[in-house]
Amino acid sequence: MKSTQSKVFLSIAVAVFLLFFLLRNIPFETIRENIVRIKIIYLYSAFAAYFFANAARSVRFYFLLDGALRPKTIFSITLIHNFLVNLLPFRTGELSYIYLAGRAVPAGLPQGVGSLLISRLFDILIIANLLLVSLAFVSKSVLPETVSGAILLFAIFTVFASCIFIFFASFLFRLLSRALSSVSEFFFRSAFSGENVLAVGEVFMKARRSNYFLKIFAASCCIWFFNFLVGLFLFRALAFDFTFFETVLIFSFPMIVSVVSPIQSFANLGLYEWSLVGGFSMFGVEHASASAVSVVIHGIEIVFALVFGVMGALIYYAGIRKKSA
Repeated sequence: MKSTQSKVFLSIAVAVFLLFFLLRNIPFETIRENIVRIKIIYLYSAFAAYFFANAARSVRFYFLLDGALRPKTIFSITLIHNFLVNLLPFRTGELSYIYLAGRAVPAGLPQGVGSLLISRLFDILIIANLLLVSLAFVSKSVLPETVSGAILLFAIFTVFASCIFIFFASFLFRLLSRALSSVSEFFFRSAFSGENVLAVGEVFMKARRSNYFLKIFAASCCIWFFNFLVGLFLFRALAFDFTFFETVLIFSFPMIVSVVSPIQSFANLGLYEWSLVGGFSMFGVEHASASAVSVVIHGIEIVFALVFGVMGALIYYAGIRKKSA
C-alpha cells in the first residue's frame, strides 16, 4: 500500500513540476486562443481516425488471442484498456487488459500477458519503420543533420532489436521457466510459476509462422497509420500545415517517451507535452506556441480516450448482464 501511495504521489509531483516549467511564461489566454481557433471539421476527422485506430487495435488483439473472444467483447476490452493506459501512471493501465482478457480466454493469464507483450513489441517495430520511411520523405533542409542522424540510428537499431526479440524471445522464456521451476514455489505466486512463464513464451512461438506474423504486422501498421493520422488532423485543426511524415517525426517523441520513461504521471501530464514540444522544436516552432498547442492536443486526446473508454465500459457490462440473464 505504501509503495502504491508513493507512486501516486510521485506521479502527481512529476506532472505538477513539468507543467509548471512548461507553462510558467505562457498566459492562459494563449491556450484559450488555440482552443477557439480549432477547425471543427478536422476535429471530427481526428475523432474518426481515433476510432479506427482502436478498431485496428482490437482486431490485433483478436488475432493474438486466436479468436477466443467475440469481436464486440474484445473491442470493449480494447477501449477500456486504451483509456486506462492513457490515464493511470507508470503504465499500470496495461494491467486492465491482462485482467479482462485473462479471465475471459481459455488459456487465462499467460495468454493475456503474452499477447500484450508481443503487441507492444510490434508497436515499437512499426514506429521504428515509420521513422525510417519518414526520414526519406522529409526534406533534409528541414531537419538538422545531427537530429536526422540520431533518429536514423535509433530506428535501425530498434527494427533489428524488435525483430530479434519477437523471433527469439521464446528461447528466453524457456530459460526463465527452467530458472523459476528450480526455485521453491514458496518464493513465487502461481502466476510467476515456470509453467505460466513457458505458456507466455508459447505466444511468441506463433510469431515464427509467416501468416501469423503478417496478420499482426498488418494490423499494427493500420493502428499506427490511424494514430499518426489523428496527430495530422489535430495539427490541421490548429492551423499547422505539417505533412503526414513530418507528423510521424513530431508525434514519435511522445510515443517513444511514454514507452521508455521510467517515471510517468497521471495521464502522462507534463511528460507528453514536453516531448511534443521537443518534436515541434525540430521544425523551428517557438517554445511558447509549441507549449500552448501541446497542452490543447493532449487535452483533446484525453477527451477522446475518455469518450471511447465510457463506450467500452457500457458495451462490456451490457455483455456481462446479457450473459448472466
